[in-house]
Amino acid sequence: IYDFNCINVAHGTQKDLQGQNLYDYQDSKGNYVIRELVNIVKTDGSGYYNYYWNNPQTGKEEAKTAIVYKVPGIDYLIGSGIYREF
Repeated sequence: IYDFNCINVAHGTQKDLQGQNLYDYQDSKGNYVIRELVNIVKTDGSGYYNYYWNNPQTGKEEAKTAIVYKVPGIDYLIGSGIYREF
């Protein structure tokens, strides 16, 4: 869960991210991941996004696909992702 300022409210596997501002976070391909997720929900209300993220099981940055939704009534997004090859 992120607010629209890219601050992590909660994370299912990486608790150390809670409270951190990830506005400037870039993956290895130069994508501003959290900015893009916020833009998706601001523009469309929901959507999918492909990016790279550290996989806590392997310790390596891997390809991931997320689905995100705007939380009605507040400026938050909620999402989930899966590591995959693309």
